[in-house]
Amino acid sequence: MQIAGVFVAAFIMSPVLNLLHNNIAGGIGGRELSAPQASLFAALARGFSGEGTLPWDLIGYGALVGLVILGVDRYLRLRQSNFRAHLMPIAVGMYLPFGLATPILIGGLIAHFYSRGTPTAEHDRVLHRGVLFSSGVIAGEALISVGLACVTALGFQSMDLGLAPGLVTALSFFAAVAVVLCFVRLTRPQAL
Repeated sequence: MQIAGVFVAAFIMSPVLNLLHNNIAGGIGGRELSAPQASLFAALARGFSGEGTLPWDLIGYGALVGLVILGVDRYLRLRQSNFRAHLMPIAVGMYLPFGLATPILIGGLIAHFYSRGTPTAEHDRVLHRGVLFSSGVIAGEALISVGLACVTALGFQSMDLGLAPGLVTALSFFAAVAVVLCFVRLTRPQAL
């Protein structure tokens, strides 16, 4: 299945990425479609291939921060603390766009309150539905972005409904609250 997935993605991703890059202002890596991970890996690839210089000072700082986080996590593990400082989530959080910090925090808080008081053996089962729901929301957002790029490619630049900016902000806020409430309601753990 992995080979089939790679094969299909090879033919699907190229036109989709070209569609997004050519029909969104600034393209991939611009303000609308910031791609910090892609930019980071592209800079590393250019540096390793000799086309550019690697920022060795930043790489050194990153390695030092990583070692400190590993030390803190080891200390917490030795003290048998429930709180841990796992390196990978911290590293991913450091290079994601800052605008994602609020939804990640909200999701983390929801997961914390759901799993609080749960026995360790049941922890993954309790959080499983939330992970599935979140994955679906992320996939849906990606599909909507591709759909909007298709609409833009057809010549539609914006859809102005003539609503006041304050009303648009209020509707956006209520839609976000509705998604969070839907998340909370639909991801409650099911009894075995």
